[in-house]
Amino acid sequence: MELTNEIKVLGRKFLKEQEYIVHSRVDRHFRALLEIEWVFGILCALFISPLNWAGEFSQPHIHLWTAFLLGGLIVAPPIILVSTHPGTKLSRYTIAVSQTLFGALLIHLMGGRIEAHFYIFGSLAFLAAYRDPKVLFPAVLLVALDHLIRGVLWPQSVYGVLTASKWRWMEHLGWLLFEGIFLYIALKKSQQEAQSLAYKRAEVQVYSKNIESLVEEKTLALEDERAKLQYASRMAALGEMAGGIAHEINNPLAVIALNVRAIKNAMTSNSLKEDFLANVVSDLEDTTKRISRIIQGLRNISRDSEGVSKTPTSLEEIFEDVLSLCSERFKQNGIKLMTNLGTDISSTQVLCDRVQLSQVLLNLVNNAFDAVQGLTNPWVRLQVDEGAENVQIRVIDSGSGIDQSIQEKMFTPFYTSKEVGKGTGLGLSISASIMKKHGGSLTYDNISGNTCFLITLPIEKSTY
Repeated sequence: MELTNEIKVLGRKFLKEQEYIVHSRVDRHFRALLEIEWVFGILCALFISPLNWAGEFSQPHIHLWTAFLLGGLIVAPPIILVSTHPGTKLSRYTIAVSQTLFGALLIHLMGGRIEAHFYIFGSLAFLAAYRDPKVLFPAVLLVALDHLIRGVLWPQSVYGVLTASKWRWMEHLGWLLFEGIFLYIALKKSQQEAQSLAYKRAEVQVYSKNIESLVEEKTLALEDERAKLQYASRMAALGEMAGGIAHEINNPLAVIALNVRAIKNAMTSNSLKEDFLANVVSDLEDTTKRISRIIQGLRNISRDSEGVSKTPTSLEEIFEDVLSLCSERFKQNGIKLMTNLGTDISSTQVLCDRVQLSQVLLNLVNNAFDAVQGLTNPWVRLQVDEGAENVQIRVIDSGSGIDQSIQEKMFTPFYTSKEVGKGTGLGLSISASIMKKHGGSLTYDNISGNTCFLITLPIEKSTY
């Protein structure tokens, strides 16, 4: 797969971060190693290098001062750099030079023993921990120059013999080059793998970010569509009730018109009496209040609601909203709408969003209205049962119940048993979701062979 510029930039960033972590860690290890080497060099000068005796007095050999002073001078710069600039190119190349120079000093202190030469090979292996093949170059170059120069001028210091072949340094260099080439190839391979892993990590992060962004975008889109569908479902229910609402308002308007005509007739015939006027005014007042309740119920149920805004609400207010919009529709279609509200529900409060709870109850009443049309003696009953912790609202109709196969699917979004064009299949699923957000539930309840939906809500504790 072709890497995009974003992946390459992020991959290089990850690679540098990983390299810095590795280089800093190896720097700290080398700092401890160089400190140990310095102490070890001093011990070598004390116990391996000879002491110079002069009669009754003795003094340390010059090798001790060499190990202490020159060794300290070799290890000091990298120790300081690791403490101040860990993980930098300067610190690791300084360590490579210091490690090699100390190896040369150790060969001198041990009199050119072969064991000391092995230390040089070990130093290259230690430097390979940086995973930087370039750091091997100064080490190999310094060892070659050291063996060449000291091998010619002071062979005893490097080989432990007074005279040595002038080409002997080439033998040591050959073995050193063999190890260096092997390590270089391995480190280049390691670098390539590290780069590949960094790019893969960058690729995963970029694509994950893109996927998260896409998921978030799709989620917002789905939420928007869900809100639109919920609103459309609510408006569809209100549209179905338009005829009933028209009758609900037209009837009191007719009453108002009749009373106004009676007043005009009385005024014309000069028969306007006080008791007659009082009765007419009272009738007009009751009628206007009825219209006001209908309009207020319509406003409460039809207005848009964002999320769930729960406040303590009387059940009486919920039922007023719903019944004000339903009673005339049921009357016009010859369907009995009965209520069995138990105790005085004006004192029963639930913590709810009044708009959404009214919409749920309205949706269930509308479903019951559709279900009983065409039945003999159709009726719908709203029943409230109050317990210690919860209140139960049942919407029961004269239907013979719902088939088990439909019960399993009726809360699924877009499932409907109504005819095409008469239902969206969202009412029950949205209603169940609303009740869940209220800490309650909406379920199908088998009762006496009739169709019954049960709303369960916790009672607001502050009412006690």
